Amino acid sequence: MWTTGCDEEAVLELRNLMPCYLQQSDLLYSGDAEGQSRQVLTATAMALLVDREACREFPLLQEHRVGIDVGMLCRILVPLPQQKKLLAELEEYVWSRDRVALFPSPTDVNLDQDSFSVRFQKQSADMELLRLRLLDMCGFNQQKKAQEVEKALARHQTLLDEAAQEEEEARRLQCQFFSRNWAALASCRLNLNCETEMDIMSCKSQCLALAQATIIMKRSWNGCTAQTAQDVGIGGRLRIVGLRLQVLR
Repeated sequence: MWTTGCDEEAVLELRNLMPCYLQQSDLLYSGDAEGQSRQVLTATAMALLVDREACREFPLLQEHRVGIDVGMLCRILVPLPQQKKLLAELEEYVWSRDRVALFPSPTDVNLDQDSFSVRFQKQSADMELLRLRLLDMCGFNQQKKAQEVEKALARHQTLLDEAAQEEEEARRLQCQFFSRNWAALASCRLNLNCETEMDIMSCKSQCLALAQATIIMKRSWNGCTAQTAQDVGIGGRLRIVGLRLQVLR
């Protein structure tokens, strides 16, 4: 079959036959040195048949090395004459291809300007159109992503502005509460006029809360006059409203 060759359809069928053959031959020739040698010889012949047909279909491939180390074939056990002849033909084919090849094998993992895929793309009109189409898609996606980022940044700035407004409002309410209730806070700590034990406990709890509020108010007052109350936010606003409700009660 190697000398006469085979048609294109038969070569394409080798793509499905090769993995099946290797799987079955591994089981069949396990521990058999001669059988494993036949496996290597047959698998190599299949691969080179595909390579030869590919070179006919794509002449550019002839400028690239085969990518098969024929040195391994020197170690296999081939006692039959037809096997020896096939082995010699396979070795000659690989050497003849590699002697004139100027570029690396398509199986080379290092991709550069000399790689078969790159050279094939450059000389193929269809591949060039595909490359341009992919570039257009990438450009569109980049533009879309840039718009999304711009919108997200604008939303982020809006939230920062809203947070600053809330912080300013909380600071205003805090200063207003402090200025209106400072006298009541001071007098409450001094006057514990309670008649019953329940009143005493309730008054003490309120006075304790108001005493803590006084400390907070003093700090806030200093922050308001110096315009440095950076730690007063929405949480501070809620805390002031809660304290204000306590005083009103």
